[in-house]
Amino acid sequence: MINWRPKGAAGWNQLHLAASRGDIPSIAKLIDIARKDSEDSKLQLSSQRENRLDIRTQNGDTALHIALKKNQPEAARKLIQAGCDVHALGGSGVSLLVCLQVQTHV
Repeated sequence: MINWRPKGAAGWNQLHLAASRGDIPSIAKLIDIARKDSEDSKLQLSSQRENRLDIRTQNGDTALHIALKKNQPEAARKLIQAGCDVHALGGSGVSLLVCLQVQTHV
């Protein structure tokens, strides 16, 4: 069983850490677990369900934001293919498009 709730001072969970390192095998395993958890929780009201892949850190970033900020394009691709919210804004109001623009101009 995975504890999806963010931990520590930065509020990161296992998916956030794997995304920051570009750890594709761990990301794939966590995506599979998240899908199974989602299937198990289908009895809940849709408003009570959450996409475990879009859980935010203490500063409001998702794993997808982290992958892009840490220049991990394969991790970002895997997360997008798994259904992460590509329209989510980060904690400072930064869109994923801005994260991509910053990476291409650094």
